[in-house]
Amino acid sequence: MDILLELARVRDETIGDVAAFFGLEREQVYDQAATWSQRQRAMLAEGIPGDHYAHWLGDDGRANVCLNTIDQFYRTDVFAVICQLHTAGLVRDVVDFGCGTGVVSYPHLSRCRSAVMVDVPNVAQDFLRWRLERDRLHHVILLHHEAVGPLPAESFDLVCCIDVLEHLPEPTQVFEQFDRWLRPGGFYLHRAPWAESEEDEREVGHLLAAPVDWNRPGGAAEQLARRYERLAPVSFGGLYRKL
Repeated sequence: MDILLELARVRDETIGDVAAFFGLEREQVYDQAATWSQRQRAMLAEGIPGDHYAHWLGDDGRANVCLNTIDQFYRTDVFAVICQLHTAGLVRDVVDFGCGTGVVSYPHLSRCRSAVMVDVPNVAQDFLRWRLERDRLHHVILLHHEAVGPLPAESFDLVCCIDVLEHLPEPTQVFEQFDRWLRPGGFYLHRAPWAESEEDEREVGHLLAAPVDWNRPGGAAEQLARRYERLAPVSFGGLYRKL
């Protein structure tokens, strides 16, 4: 498979779906995406409440879906890893944690035995639900992020967590959930551009507390090094296999 050709095909199909969902022309998807940074800065200027991401509704939610869809296709390395795992038949049961629009996982969901897409209820989840219902992917479950506790242990071949943990104050606790869900030999795909300054926290909501918790003694970084094999790098993260 030519990854770049496949990425272009999936991107064009997905942008068409975003346009159809919102009743936009294709070029308007890009126009909406361009408004997101200003909208996000305005929301973050008011502080970051616990349910911040549930406030991505209405016009703000539409702009976020447009931006998230376009932005995910710049993660060529992440797209390539997910394609390779699925086309090689290495994963059948998957969790996409903090899935947003789910656009990178979506092309492969029809081949999964089970899939759990986890995020905060907002317009991105509405868009994903619309696609799932249209395509009759009834084996895919959408879950609120607070409802994932009952997921069965050692039941998944792949956990994806892309651009999520940098927004959470205690990412080690979340990683330990992932570790419980993964079967031995399962894969963990992780990308987290950690905050490096107060400006990161103000401008994009990346918490300075997140990398401190991740890298503390006994934290997730130490657990990954001890119990996982790093198979491939991706920007700000990597693909790991549970030993």
